[in-house]
Amino acid sequence: AFEYITKPFSPQRIFKVLTDILELLPPLPKYIEIINGRKILQIFLDEIFSVMTDAHYLDIAISGGEKLCCRMTMPEFVRLTDGDSRFLPINKGIMVNADCILEFENNCCVLENGTKLSIRVRDRLKIEQEARDYNFRKIRERQAHFAKRPVPEGIRKGN
Repeated sequence: AFEYITKPFSPQRIFKVLTDILELLPPLPKYIEIINGRKILQIFLDEIFSVMTDAHYLDIAISGGEKLCCRMTMPEFVRLTDGDSRFLPINKGIMVNADCILEFENNCCVLENGTKLSIRVRDRLKIEQEARDYNFRKIRERQAHFAKRPVPEGIRKGN
């Protein structure tokens, strides 16, 4: 239980509790729509492991080992995601979801699903730093989110 409201209650009290609840809820997951095999699919960004160009198409690897193919350019994909910072370019025509990176090894980016993708050798240190920076920002945002959590009125600190 998040909070309880006793009778008689006011609309202001209801509004206050609902506002507090909304601040605690995680944001709704973002998704994109792509056309794959004449079907329009909605894919949550969290499910995407990597995106690779193949001529005028993108191969999108998603959780569950599935690969989707759609007629789209990499700049169009970036626009669809609103430039989501979790997607890092690691080589020409290859982007990975920073949330899915397991490690960097032998000039490769190893993803949680076991995929190894070669990274641009001359930019290896920069790419690794971008992944660390992304994870650091993500931790800081999570800390800031929990720091501003309201304490329900019936609970005092220290109890």
